[in-house]
Amino acid sequence: PMDYANINIEDANMEDDVFTVAFNDNPMDWGFRLSTGEELWGPFGPHHYQDNWSYESSNSWNVLYDGLYLIGGHGGTLHALNSQTGESVWNYTLTDVYNTYLFNNAWRFRIAVIADGKIYLEHTEHSPFDPKPPAAPLLCLNFTTGERIWEINLRGTEWGSTMSMGDSILLRDNTYDQLVYS
Repeated sequence: PMDYANINIEDANMEDDVFTVAFNDNPMDWGFRLSTGEELWGPFGPHHYQDNWSYESSNSWNVLYDGLYLIGGHGGTLHALNSQTGESVWNYTLTDVYNTYLFNNAWRFRIAVIADGKIYLEHTEHSPFDPKPPAAPLLCLNFTTGERIWEINLRGTEWGSTMSMGDSILLRDNTYDQLVYS
């Protein structure tokens, strides 16, 4: 039998009446009814082996929002599951087209902002190496379909703040040139 001692509560959403938990060592997720504790679905996974880096550090950014459970991180793929059934709705992989990212051929990312039917994903790294790998993405996806709307090369830092949004304007520092963009 597997040892499930290392489990995190990932997110809870009152509107969806769901909370999610994840087993860290071999990344898998479950959904439960928030009001009753009834298991709804699971396990989903295991996902990419590098996602365990996100879970082990309690540094995952899994989100329950508007009927979807969004899972992803160090492995480079964002999974969108139906929050009630756990069924896959769509997936998006942040591929490193130059294969320069040291750990994977997909970019490590976190969900930065969800607004106006869009998801904004940012690449950050807490221990960057030089030269920095080119083309780290800041990108915008359609929330419903997972289709890419736009992408630019902009790289954040784990030790800085995450991207901010106000009045439909994004604000983010860029560790490639040490400037702040909006």
